Amino acid sequence: MAIGDSLMLSSEEPIQQMCSESMTQMEDLLSRTSKLTVTDEEGWEINEDGAEDIGKSCIIGRLCTLKPFTRSLLKNILCRLWNLGELDWDLKIKKITDKALLLILSFKQNNTLERILGRTPWVLNAGFLILERMNGIPTEWETTLTSFTISGRVLNLPIKAITKTNMLRLAGMAGEVIDIQDSDINQSDIRK
Repeated sequence: MAIGDSLMLSSEEPIQQMCSESMTQMEDLLSRTSKLTVTDEEGWEINEDGAEDIGKSCIIGRLCTLKPFTRSLLKNILCRLWNLGELDWDLKIKKITDKALLLILSFKQNNTLERILGRTPWVLNAGFLILERMNGIPTEWETTLTSFTISGRVLNLPIKAITKTNMLRLAGMAGEVIDIQDSDINQSDIRK
């Protein structure tokens, strides 16, 4: 019995050693491939048409919030807000900062994308979701989608008070004013 036991142990040891070596090699290979990056475009083939095709069904977004979100929680909230099915679209969180989540959203139907993009910014309980058509993947996410256009109506403002100066003052209460279009001061668009 002792001889059989020692034979059993000795035949298992090489298998365990081979498995251990294979796992070490696999972990080494995975660690090397996870570090692969392309830092410049020199020498790489660029498919401009392919990037344009991908961008047709995608939008980028910035969720301005101080609350933490998981992908599944955010997708669940947006599914309900936009009345979409789980398989109608996808969401990827590309970067998380202390004040925002930076996202890529892809849609199966272009009319859904247009409907959602046409109503930006979206106001959520936890912050604002700013969206923009995707024209390529941003290299510096921190500087992406830092402002948005907003328009609205001012109630109970006397007609004589509708001046460019007053519109600047009023918009300044909400944030930094980038531009006021002068075409019609009564219908002025204030960009934020």
